[in-house]
Amino acid sequence: MAKPIAVAAALAVTLALAGTNAPRALAGPFEEGAAAYQVGDYARAIALWRPLAEGGYDRAQFRLGLLYDAGLGAPQDYLAAAGWFLRAAEQGAADAEAYLGFAYLDGKGVQQDYFEAAKWFQLAANQGAADAEFYLGLLYSMGWGVPQDFELAAKWYQLAADQGFAEV
Repeated sequence: MAKPIAVAAALAVTLALAGTNAPRALAGPFEEGAAAYQVGDYARAIALWRPLAEGGYDRAQFRLGLLYDAGLGAPQDYLAAAGWFLRAAEQGAADAEAYLGFAYLDGKGVQQDYFEAAKWFQLAANQGAADAEFYLGLLYSMGWGVPQDFELAAKWYQLAADQGFAEV
């Protein structure tokens, strides 16, 4: 079941993207942060999203992770990014699980660990995250953190490709 705040956020974004005049009452800190992000005011996005993230809102946690990972609105901080990704991933956010897998794959903000990368990619892939499916295929093809298995690699690559994902 969708969280009420997520439903309201999705509705506000949908209305905004559709070009309608969304009632101001639907706009809250998350949506205001998204608007600030869209115009490049990353520091304001952080200021708006941080209280939500600290309160446990997974979408704000994931977005903060992205900003810290890229160094937008604050100095680049892979450790902080990984921490925010972990908080969102522990709530089952597939995109955060995938990004945590990337952190472990590359050793960004965490000790490089292919087993942990495989764990997080698997969780995200099980939810249909195409990027995680692709990278899980890579891990199986290379035998990094999982037993080398070309059939499983092909399965995950195909699932990612079926969604249009192609790493270049």
